[in-house]
Amino acid sequence: MTLAWLIDDDPRISEAIALTLRVLGLQSRAFNGPRPAAAELLNGKTRPDLIFLDVNMHPVNGLMFLEFFRHRRDWDTIPVIMLSAEFHDTEKVEAERLGADAFLLKPMTLEEAERAIAAVMQRRSGKMDGI
Repeated sequence: MTLAWLIDDDPRISEAIALTLRVLGLQSRAFNGPRPAAAELLNGKTRPDLIFLDVNMHPVNGLMFLEFFRHRRDWDTIPVIMLSAEFHDTEKVEAERLGADAFLLKPMTLEEAERAIAAVMQRRSGKMDGI
């Protein structure tokens, strides 16, 4: 079963996304911000198949976490879907530059989530096949 990590500092948002993922047949694990997720990644005991990452968090925002995350070669094949309650071209461009695979507005619909997940998983598996 696909394991998706939800990294958001709002537990209500994480809960809503987790419900959406369950409907789509995915397992999820929520982290209250990037620091606990980074600690879990560094300990190496679990590895997600997919990450949903909020842009607007404090004191470490999603773009800072994404930059840290993408600098680790062993994590570079994990798809990351950025989430934001507000759309700013500069955030989307920066997220793409840092290696985000998709960018969705919150609240996302079930159909948007399903399309984004299918697209990023297919794209990433294609990159892994080409290595």
